[in-house]
Amino acid sequence: MNAIPQAVTLTPDRSPTASAPRWTVAEVEALYQLPLMDLLYRAQQVHRENFNANEIQRSTLLSVKTGGCS
Repeated sequence: MNAIPQAVTLTPDRSPTASAPRWTVAEVEALYQLPLMDLLYRAQQVHRENFNANEIQRSTLLSVKTGGCS
C-alpha cells in the first residue's frame, strides 16, 4: 500500500472534536442578515488566524486501482 506523503495530521489545539460554543438562533439569524462582502471579510479573518495567508496547498490525486499518481 502506498503512503500519501502530504498526509494531514491534527494537532491537539485544532482538533475538530473540541467543544465549541453552541450558536443561538438569534446569532444564526444575525449571520444570515449580514451583507455578502462582510461575510467574505469575516471568513478571510478566520482563515488567516488558522492558516498562513501566503502558503499554497499542493494536492495530488492517487489512483486506487494502479497506485499511481496523476
